[in-house]
Amino acid sequence: MRKLVVATVIVTIVGSAGCQNTRPTTVATEELPEPSCPTELQADVKVSASSVPRTIPPELTVDTGSSDGVLGRRVLVSVLPTGTARGIRILSSTLTATTLGGTLKGWAAIPDRDVIGRPPSGQTRAFDVSPGQLRISPFLNGATLQPQSASLDVLVVPGGAPMDEMAISALQMWNEDRRPISADAVKLSLTPLRHFSVYDLVVATIKLEFLTGSSRSTRERWQCSVETRITLADRDAVTPHLWDLRKSAEGRSELWLALFDQRTGPFRAIFASPGDATGFANWLRETHSTRVGQYRLGMFRPEYSDDARRTVPVGHSVTDSFQPASSDDVSNLVLGRLGEP
Repeated sequence: MRKLVVATVIVTIVGSAGCQNTRPTTVATEELPEPSCPTELQADVKVSASSVPRTIPPELTVDTGSSDGVLGRRVLVSVLPTGTARGIRILSSTLTATTLGGTLKGWAAIPDRDVIGRPPSGQTRAFDVSPGQLRISPFLNGATLQPQSASLDVLVVPGGAPMDEMAISALQMWNEDRRPISADAVKLSLTPLRHFSVYDLVVATIKLEFLTGSSRSTRERWQCSVETRITLADRDAVTPHLWDLRKSAEGRSELWLALFDQRTGPFRAIFASPGDATGFANWLRETHSTRVGQYRLGMFRPEYSDDARRTVPVGHSVTDSFQPASSDDVSNLVLGRLGEP
């Protein structure tokens, strides 16, 4: 970044009476950017990081109706200087964490004992949290560069565009004799929930930038940076705890179960627990019914991408491919999990 330095120049004007009049004039001059880091110094500084699940603090827990919503993560960042880098003077430092596949949810903290083995130095740090990036400055402890580790707590929101759908449950589908009740007697409950359309890795690029050199001479300063990449949340962590019923064909889920309401049209059958989905499927196998309560049953072909772990059944996908279910369809449904083929 180029900086502007304002210099004041005194101009002297000599009059006929010999008196002097001075008037300050401001002149903008440019200061050259800090020199780039020497290769040997750059090679002697390593940064590494790792991530583990972290319980979300109770005061930050908000019921948003999201099934896979927010994940708490503790990130451990370690800085290891060797050779010529160890003990060099640190003038300033900044750590940034840039996310891909998810966003950060407006909060971050360094635990009370942020440096492994000893309490924090007491210096004040500035945090800047945006959806795509966390920025902490200063980050390094001490006036010189020494081996050190610090942990960061963040909230991660995985996935892509949010989706609003309904989870299905039934108060009763079986009688006391363990026989299925009639389709007209089944009362379905629909619970609104929000989840995401993409279930993939959430990764972060951790970058440490620091200014080193003499505080008295700009000729002996260097701007250095090192970075690493970590996984904040793997696919198992971001896949929502939601289940569906589907009919397999040649090892792939080609058709998924949907319900049709004359008022709202077709919508995918989603369940908040595998028990609800399995009980629903068992009832269908026993009754061979193609309707439940006020709803007719049907099948649809979802849009799906193996590479992106994307399921986007809302909109045209359900409406355009929906077809009434047959007795054979409802008798051969298997349990599936959203985000899995």
